[in-house]
Amino acid sequence: MDRRRRRAIKLVGSSGLVAIAGCSGSDTDDRGATTGTTDTDDGRDSTADADSASPQADATASTEYQEWLVSPNAFAGRDHYSFSTVDYERLRSVRTEMDPDVFGQLRSNVSSDEFAQFGIGLADSSTLINLRPMSGSGGQWNVILGSFSRGDVEEEFTDSITVSDSEGANGDRSGVSTERRGAYTLYYGGELDGTVALADGVVLSGSSAEMDSTANVESLIDAKAGETDRYTTQGEDMATITGVLGSGTFLGGSTSERVTETALESGLFEGQVGYGYADTVRGETMETREVFLFDEPASVDMESVDAYRDIELFDDFSRISASQNGRVVLVTGEVATADIYG
Repeated sequence: MDRRRRRAIKLVGSSGLVAIAGCSGSDTDDRGATTGTTDTDDGRDSTADADSASPQADATASTEYQEWLVSPNAFAGRDHYSFSTVDYERLRSVRTEMDPDVFGQLRSNVSSDEFAQFGIGLADSSTLINLRPMSGSGGQWNVILGSFSRGDVEEEFTDSITVSDSEGANGDRSGVSTERRGAYTLYYGGELDGTVALADGVVLSGSSAEMDSTANVESLIDAKAGETDRYTTQGEDMATITGVLGSGTFLGGSTSERVTETALESGLFEGQVGYGYADTVRGETMETREVFLFDEPASVDMESVDAYRDIELFDDFSRISASQNGRVVLVTGEVATADIYG
């Protein structure tokens, strides 16, 4: 399965603390990189101009997801992690314009037991954000946003962690502890393989073999409240990536250590220090944006970028273009939705 097709499937992940207990491994293939553009004879466009205006995102794009992106140092005690998002409102808005089979497959890719254990359906959800540390068994963390109430998800969730005692009466939660933290109720310990926090319109969950899951969930709460640094404020790299990406139905990215060797099939370029993607489903077609961030403009090799656009991955794409501005390379294209997420 190529890295694009993996996007939708990995977005939800398996951080389920009850229904999918123990699935806390990290499986990250997001990258950090940048590219440029050149004109080709197959209708592709490419330009490299370090002095031109930066590629601009949609000024009306929603950036709410960024408020949940806690800084890597505060979240994972590391310099980098990857994140991915699903915009369910965008997805629902194009449902009637999509082939029912493609939409059904896409829906199955972005739904999981993680939702079921909280009684949340696709219609109840607005956004899913998934965070994963870049290395080790750092686990993964989900933020589910929607129109549900805390009471509704709390009832469903507590039923799922309540077991029967010897007389068959409910009430034993096998050592699960609860506490209030502002608008949130936290659940941890006992049979849970991590921590859950519930509030009106918000479900936070995560587990890790290496990190304090409760501290990490609390760091997400603090990031949203503006009480700790965010990914976009810890340094300029992620702010640059998200600024160029704008918004999309599926969106994600990461920063990274400097890539030391170009590997086109993996979408890696020497000098790359960050990567992001935004796939906007329009119905039968999908627009895609890839942002590659380099450590400095001189590291951008536009010949390698053009070679990257010629790999098999892009065979079904049309209107492919690439442009460089300083240390940022933006690659855009259009493809049938079924070819990527069908």
